[in-house]
Amino acid sequence: MEIQSIQPEQFSHLIDSFGTDATSRNKNSFESFIVDGLKEIDRSIKVSDKAIESLALGKAESTHEVVLAMEKAKLNLQMAIEVRNKIVDAYKEILRIQI
Repeated sequence: MEIQSIQPEQFSHLIDSFGTDATSRNKNSFESFIVDGLKEIDRSIKVSDKAIESLALGKAESTHEVVLAMEKAKLNLQMAIEVRNKIVDAYKEILRIQI
C-alpha cells in the first residue's frame, strides 16, 4: 500500500476560511463583548450613584428602588471580578503547560 503525502492544496479552503478577516472579526467581537460589559457596569454604577444622591436629597420616591439599583451595581461588579479571576486562572493554567 502506497502512502501519499499531504499537499497544501488539500487544505486551501480551510486556510481561506480562517484568514485574517475571520481572526479580526473574532478579536473585534471579543473586544466588543468586554467593552460592552464594562460600559454596562459603569452605567449601573452611575445609576446607583444617582439613586443614592436623590435619596440623600429627599427626592427619591422609595428606598426600595435605591436599594435595587445598588444591588444591581454590586452584582454587575462582582460578576466582572469573577470573569477576570477566571481569565487569570486560565492564563496561569496555560503558563503551566509544558511543551
